[in-house]
Amino acid sequence: METIEKEHTTNKNNAPVMQEPGKLYVIRRNGDLVEYTDEKIVVAVTKAFLAVEGTSAPDSNRIHDKVRELVGH
Repeated sequence: METIEKEHTTNKNNAPVMQEPGKLYVIRRNGDLVEYTDEKIVVAVTKAFLAVEGTSAPDSNRIHDKVRELVGH
């Protein structure tokens, strides 16, 4: 069994954070370090499109397809 070394860092609030090699992390606005997930990016980009496109946009397959394409889903 292989042991994975974890790097110890601190976030904005000096709270200890564990990082595993090969994983992607995102620094949130509050300074917390969280593991990257595609789904959170999909939600954020979709909300941006919807804010620009208006009220009929949530039903638009074009927007949802474009977001998935941009994120790589």
